[in-house]
Amino acid sequence: MGEVFRAHDTTLNRDVAIKVLPKLFAADPDRLARFTREAQTLAALNHPNIAHIHGFENSGGVRSLIMELVEGDDLSLLIARGPMLLADAVPIARQIADALEAAHEQGIVHRDLKPANVKVRADGTVKVLDFVGVMYLLTPSATVLPAAAGPLHVSLTLPDGDEVTDKNLLPLDISPDGTRVAYVGLRDDVRRLFLRNLADKEPVLLVGTEGARSPFFSPDGRWIGFFAQGKLNKAAVGGGAVQVVADNVPEPRGGTWSTDGSIYYTPTNTAGIWKVSASGGGPPSEVTRLDRSRGYPGFNAAVRFPDRDPSEVHAGQQHASVRRQLGL
Repeated sequence: MGEVFRAHDTTLNRDVAIKVLPKLFAADPDRLARFTREAQTLAALNHPNIAHIHGFENSGGVRSLIMELVEGDDLSLLIARGPMLLADAVPIARQIADALEAAHEQGIVHRDLKPANVKVRADGTVKVLDFVGVMYLLTPSATVLPAAAGPLHVSLTLPDGDEVTDKNLLPLDISPDGTRVAYVGLRDDVRRLFLRNLADKEPVLLVGTEGARSPFFSPDGRWIGFFAQGKLNKAAVGGGAVQVVADNVPEPRGGTWSTDGSIYYTPTNTAGIWKVSASGGGPPSEVTRLDRSRGYPGFNAAVRFPDRDPSEVHAGQQHASVRRQLGL
């Protein structure tokens, strides 16, 4: 976003980097206001592994961001040269992690972290670049993501003693409005469901969710579906008693909550996709079966595409056959 130039600050006698914003970007009041707010937020964050912001200038209608000039190669060039020694890679990774941790503690998430945005100086110091313009501010007012914001990358720091479980079985889900994360965590050797508002630093334990697996939000974000004790359950984000939606789910492989009020799920890794009313108002029904004659061993999970018909469900395997069986 914008061209970057090397320049010399004659007042302070130092070299700096100047990023000139595109004219179309600078002419958009909303985007310019957001960019300015992000620059102010990052300028207040002083960390040795984050490139500093010196100023935000307007000269003849040309908007530019004055930044610390970081000498050295970016990480993408180092990677392109071949495998890195562990002794070289670990210090780089540690410094990147330190930078992100400092940013996250201030409610700042870098949404375009990639090797090209990481510079490594000759002395080994790492600098993370280009926060401004791609950051996501985790503040109480950040209730809805802009439509053009792109993918949301979230990094969570768990309380001491907690850890995420079931890394291969969808251990977390992000609410439709992007303000909450539900995840399965291990605390005191018991697997439970936690809810983290991204504007808060501490997660909330949802009572009655012992043994929880594979959480997923309802379309309105008011409920969280999950599996536990061989059942499909739901819990309100505001708290309250856990409600059973369906029984006989011994080895769940994931589920999704459709806008038509149904939950699609796979009760075992060798079963087809089942459908049940999210209100629990009727028995589950099997909507598709595995075509074993074609050698499909099982489904990984049932996932709905949010911009398509409510009945269109994708499974981790055999999705073309699933579409045919659903009449799509």
